[in-house]
Amino acid sequence: MLLKEAADRHLKGAVDVVRAASGMRTIAWVKTPSSDIEIAARARSLGLDLTALSQFTIRYPQQPALILGFAGCTPAELRRGVSVLASVENR
Repeated sequence: MLLKEAADRHLKGAVDVVRAASGMRTIAWVKTPSSDIEIAARARSLGLDLTALSQFTIRYPQQPALILGFAGCTPAELRRGVSVLASVENR
């Protein structure tokens, strides 16, 4: 899966993208002290549409993660998304 390979290469362990066998979305577990909500907000400000998993929890704490969509994206769009996410993590 191109998304996982690009993330592994460019994000240097900041997130662990789950290899999706099928579907339209996957999870990227955040491995840094950053809040998934903060990462998602910064990424959206740069034009990358993703969602923080913790936005869906109320009662039980959730390990920080991002919900990444990949359906309908070209390889170039996926690589651009990883590049944007890398720039967010470096801020």
